[in-house]
Amino acid sequence: MPTADHYPRLKMHGGQLTPDNVRLAHRLCNQRDYIWRKKINAMLGKRMSLEEIAEKLNVAKVPTIHGTNRWTAASVRKAFVS
Repeated sequence: MPTADHYPRLKMHGGQLTPDNVRLAHRLCNQRDYIWRKKINAMLGKRMSLEEIAEKLNVAKVPTIHGTNRWTAASVRKAFVS
């Protein structure tokens, strides 16, 4: 089911839902995206490198971004900034 997504700034980072900044996304995708960003943000707050974060996500078996089978430093960055 499509849902409104706060774009380009997430609600958790102060983004506001207005008619001019809405894009539609699937509820499951929004939930997975929120989980990635929350985990990655917390680890960045602990001053972990992208490589360290990728390894922790792989060990914890956190589902990866679309089209990949394991977390890498590049996929961590892509998940967090996109």
